[in-house]
Amino acid sequence: METTTETPGQSSTSEADHFDQIEVEPEAGEAAPVSEAEGGAASLPVGADGLLTFEGFNEGFKAAFLIGGDLTGLQTLKAAPDQATAVPASRALYDTLKEIPWMHWMLHPGGKWMQRAILIGAFSAPLYLGCREEMKARRAKPVQADESTAAPANDDIPEDGAVLR
Repeated sequence: METTTETPGQSSTSEADHFDQIEVEPEAGEAAPVSEAEGGAASLPVGADGLLTFEGFNEGFKAAFLIGGDLTGLQTLKAAPDQATAVPASRALYDTLKEIPWMHWMLHPGGKWMQRAILIGAFSAPLYLGCREEMKARRAKPVQADESTAAPANDDIPEDGAVLR
């Protein structure tokens, strides 16, 4: 929700507008952000409506699975773009996003909302997977050795103290 406040000699359209003016210098060894003028988001194929074309969207669709696979180590995600149903699924999602105006934020090249969603997903997905594995480990029944196949107890340690394993 955008608010407008008027103060004598000062006007603001939103309490958070000042964040748009912040420029962050990259850390040593970190790549600087690429601006549209330098071939960043604007280099994606954009239609006359200012939204990504299907080709541009499909590249992002495939990349999302590849990045997800890299982040999680899940081979299923890495293989998803090569499936025969990947392009029809991408097309169905693209067409749906184009038909729903309030979903157009997902089709704006370089849009801050999509970038934020990607960052949140990149943070959340590995956490979810880690928590899932922890919960799975907690629910697992402890393995009890069968006495007939268990290693003999070390009750009979030789007098010299040698322990054979």
